[in-house]
Amino acid sequence: MKFVKEIFYPKDVYSSQRLFLISSVFNGLIPYNLVIKDGKYSLQTSVLGFSAAVVYVIIFSGCFLFTILNQLNVMEFFIKNAISNFGGNLNLITSFLSVTSVYLSSLYLRKKFKKMFFLLIEVDGKLFNLGVEVNHRNALLFNIKLCIAGSIALGIFTITSMSFLLQTNRDRDCSNIPALITHFQPYLVVTILVSTFVNFARLIRIRFEAANKILRNLYGRDATKDLAVKSCTINSVKDFKEPQTFSTELLAERKLAEVVKDVCSIHDDLCDTCVIAEKYFALKMLTIVGIGFLIIVFNLYYVMEIAFGQIPDEFQEESYKFLIFLICQVGMNILGILCIIQSSCAISNENEKCSIYVHKIMNTTNDEYAKERLKEFSLQLIHRNVRFTALNLFPLDRTLIFTV
Repeated sequence: MKFVKEIFYPKDVYSSQRLFLISSVFNGLIPYNLVIKDGKYSLQTSVLGFSAAVVYVIIFSGCFLFTILNQLNVMEFFIKNAISNFGGNLNLITSFLSVTSVYLSSLYLRKKFKKMFFLLIEVDGKLFNLGVEVNHRNALLFNIKLCIAGSIALGIFTITSMSFLLQTNRDRDCSNIPALITHFQPYLVVTILVSTFVNFARLIRIRFEAANKILRNLYGRDATKDLAVKSCTINSVKDFKEPQTFSTELLAERKLAEVVKDVCSIHDDLCDTCVIAEKYFALKMLTIVGIGFLIIVFNLYYVMEIAFGQIPDEFQEESYKFLIFLICQVGMNILGILCIIQSSCAISNENEKCSIYVHKIMNTTNDEYAKERLKEFSLQLIHRNVRFTALNLFPLDRTLIFTV
């Protein structure tokens, strides 16, 4: 019972990500085990994680070579012409380069992944000192929902695509299994990567929200609803807002400056976390968007070819199956890109809210010492702007939708 309680009622960010970390070891993208040392959770390098990554790369490389040498690709299951051959081979090459680069970068940048967890632990400690306690159980429940949603989306895509491929190619032998692996494994990797990014983006966003709620509480407009603030912090805010003698007001202002200093430190740590997260996910996000762009472009060409009747007569009966197959591909890639964009925009929006509350507090206080702290915080907000990019080639915001 104690072990079950520890699983479903986590006390820190490590234990709240237990399900995510355990599942990630087996897919080889995160080579870390969650261990307990001196009563505290930590991440330890996993031999199983490294082995899983090597096995996945070897299997995918072998299937890729077999598919290329035998001139097989999934697109030719439906249409056989020069364009389908070129598009299928290009998709194979980009998938191979993307999958291998993702696994290699995950192993090479694994220390940055560990550093993100360390900074989140530091932020949680500083929030606790201000009387704010992050709900780690909600993070666990979000992980479960995210795993279920990703599994359902990937399952629907795989079952639908496989059903049309099997119907179209009843007479083909098992030699096409490597071609199917090279086609579907990148989608498995993309689903895991998107889930990982969305998960970490939420962890960062929740802590930005906590900082904003502290600032909003200091401003005195809204009462905190989801986060508990200690009575000393609340009393200092009440003293600051209510008319008191000069000495009491000065004491309240000094307390306000101390809280602002602590929130400024929390914001700085969160910005460091975002910088590390951007470096860790940059190549992975470029991979997802790059593959999605190629698939959308070539699939739209196939759709136009079907719409205008540019298909040999023997393939006309299979055209509607091919259309659904293409739509499933485009839908999976668009869904992944939208999840990435929404998660990164949510963090940026929360960071922008900090500047609003800082300037509101600055306009309501008369103490010069508190104003100096707020000005320093304001400068930090200007120079430490949270922005996610794909290797600095393009931003991961809503402008990407128009670009694609």
